[in-house]
Amino acid sequence: MAVPCCRGTPRALVGESRLWTSQLVKGDFAILLSQLEGQIGPATLVRFDPDALREAAPLLPESEGIRFADERGQGLAAVYDAILNRDREAFQAIEKRALDLFPTMKGIGLSNMDGRRKAVMATLRTERGSALPR
Repeated sequence: MAVPCCRGTPRALVGESRLWTSQLVKGDFAILLSQLEGQIGPATLVRFDPDALREAAPLLPESEGIRFADERGQGLAAVYDAILNRDREAFQAIEKRALDLFPTMKGIGLSNMDGRRKAVMATLRTERGSALPR
């Protein structure tokens, strides 16, 4: 299987490059490509909208993947909730990065809006530590 390129298979993949020679042979490259196809899903173009990001969102069942409800970012609270429940360390890394970017913020949390929906809540660094829902 030839690797698609503008003028055929790159020289490095067939061992003809004087600068760098790949350890891969054509068969290995096909196996690698098929493994990558299984790991990479279709990409989604997003354009986050502040109104959509702060909307309360229905929870994501454990059987579903973690995803936004739409390309505007609706469902952010459900995404945070799923990450928090499935991988606490990942949520803590996200929170740490957010705190680095926004030094006036004390933390990220989730607020139960009703029995089935949550909203994102940010706690700001103030004298009283007031929480701002949504």
